[in-house]
This record gives sequence, structure tokens and C-alpha cells, in this order.
Amino acid sequence: MPVTFIAEGGMEGIVCGPDGRYNTMPDERVDIPDFLDMIRIYMLTILDICEVA
Repeated sequence: MPVTFIAEGGMEGIVCGPDGRYNTMPDERVDIPDFLDMIRIYMLTILDICEVA
């Protein structure tokens, strides 16, 4: 439903996150290196969108 709501509002979006290796387990988790990689990607994306030099 959230994706439909975004699309109907004319907004583009993506789903991006660390590895899904454990996402179907009762104790969902991610490996720390994958988590840190995603932090870097989020930071670089924010800097790019906000046009920070």
C-alpha cells in the first residue's frame, strides 16, 4: 500500500536496504558490514540530493 500511495501522488521511490539473507527468519537481522555499506550509500545519496560539495 505505501508504494501505491507514493505512485498515485506522483512521487518516485525505491526500496533499498541491506542484504535480505535473514529477512524471512523470526529474528530478522543484517550483517554489520552490509549495514555499514547501506549507511554509506544513504549518506552519499543525501549529499548528492542536497547538493553538498
